[in-house]
Amino acid sequence: MGQALVFLTPAAALNLLSAVYSAAAAAVIFLTARRYARSDALAAAACFLFALAPAFWSQSSVAEVYSLGALFLALASYLMFDLTRDLVQASASRRRGRFVLLLFVVGLSLAHHRTTVLLLPALLLTVWMVRQSLPDDWQSRLAFGARITAVALLPQTLYAYVFLRLLPQGIPASDVFWNTVMGRTFAGSLGRQVRWVEVLWRIPERQLGVASLALALVGLGLMTRVRASRWFAVLLLAIGVANLAFALVYWVPDVEVFAIPTIVVLALGLGGLGLWIIRLPKPWRLVATTFVLGLSLVPLSRRSLVLG
Repeated sequence: MGQALVFLTPAAALNLLSAVYSAAAAAVIFLTARRYARSDALAAAACFLFALAPAFWSQSSVAEVYSLGALFLALASYLMFDLTRDLVQASASRRRGRFVLLLFVVGLSLAHHRTTVLLLPALLLTVWMVRQSLPDDWQSRLAFGARITAVALLPQTLYAYVFLRLLPQGIPASDVFWNTVMGRTFAGSLGRQVRWVEVLWRIPERQLGVASLALALVGLGLMTRVRASRWFAVLLLAIGVANLAFALVYWVPDVEVFAIPTIVVLALGLGGLGLWIIRLPKPWRLVATTFVLGLSLVPLSRRSLVLG
């Protein structure tokens, strides 16, 4: 895609694409939160908290994988909310269509970065939630299973390019698959040390601030109490827990970037405060909304602390 920006050098084009992907991810976060926050201002707060987090901000103008990965996660979250919200209202065929689209987005994400496998717990929960939308007879179920498998695997054909580039260099196909595609070269960083305090407290606190972090968790809790957002909150928690567990055992200097999916979860949780604020008297509603908006800007003050 970067080659389409012919007026820039390849490096500058890739950097610009990271900014475009980051802006798109922030926009999808806003659109997702808006659907349950019942307030454009609270949806904006979720967007700001995500976009201004130092770990994400630092990846928004460099040729790295994390901005596009965040966009895929934001799109998957949007579709997951669609599925969980429409468990009753939507027709079974519509839910199946949305599930197919979700699998395609996840397939694209997996072709982009292998850490997408951390979405597996949330995907399994999604399958369980929409199980009543599956076809009744086994023949139709097998056909639907083949369809979603094909949709998820189709983007993986992009890995053929890796083989086309590396096989002519004399690298064995098995090494290309295991080392480059499956990421075996990074396996040495797994399990070297578990950093409980760093991952579970210091990184989230440095990224968002104590108050923003606490309110985001409160928002997630509020979402579990409302029928329209309850199952979506469960899926978000599954995504957050899986990514935190990975960050705990993956020993790399820039572990903060692996907290970006958790930042997505917390930002969407902040939007859940709208479920409580909407019940306040109008004057207090304005005060509370302004307060949350202000807290969503706290990451601006953390950038110099985290990034130097």
